This record gives sequence, structure tokens and C-alpha cells, in this order.
Amino acid sequence: MNLTTIRRYALDILDNINDGVFVTNKKRKIIYWNKAAVEITGKTRKEVLNKSCYEVMNFPQNDQGKCLCENNCPLLSTIKEGKAIKRYRTIFTKGEEKITLEVSTSPIINPLGQVLGGVAVFREIKD
Repeated sequence: MNLTTIRRYALDILDNINDGVFVTNKKRKIIYWNKAAVEITGKTRKEVLNKSCYEVMNFPQNDQGKCLCENNCPLLSTIKEGKAIKRYRTIFTKGEEKITLEVSTSPIINPLGQVLGGVAVFREIKD
């Protein structure tokens, strides 16, 4: 298999996972958004690519109208600390439906040990 085929195969795998998956660069700008992420949030790839994950995920805001996740973000902690984190978060979908997610984040680390960004995997938690 050549590199292009392997890359396409990896993207096909991610797109066929039932959990939402998104990948960010170090600045938390979304560079990949899978099909399940579209289904869970109602937001298309076109709407989210190159935007900050805290903008896209539509977390609740504090009294000053600031996103609660902007500075208390599991993905930010993962990128800074270089370790995986699991948390529960409430978001609002594109249709303004309030849902609870289980979110697991992991750093993307190159062979030199440098953190390049992060990946978040999430699923809706239903009662």
C-alpha cells in the first residue's frame, strides 16, 4: 500500500466509527471532523473546519457570555500536558438541543515527542 492509500483507509476508518471524532492542531483549530460528529452535533464539516473546538462544540456560557470550555477545556489540558483525559460535558447542538457527552481527549505526538495537536472522541450519554 502506498501512503495515499493508507491515508484514505485511515480516514475511512474514522468516518465509520459510531462515536464523534475530531482532530485539532496545537491551537485547537479543527482539522478533521467525522460523520458521527456531524450526526451528534448537527454541524457539517464545512461549518467547523479551521474553527476553535470550543466555538464549535457550543458549550454553555458563564454570566459574562464567555464559553465555559474556552479556558477549562479537556483538549487544552491534553495538549499542554501531553496526556489523555476523560470528562463529561454538556453542549448545545446546532438545533439548540442540550445534550450530555462523554469526551475522551488524547494528544497527537510525533516520533520526536512533540505534541502536534489533539484528538477528541465523544458520544452522547442518554438517560
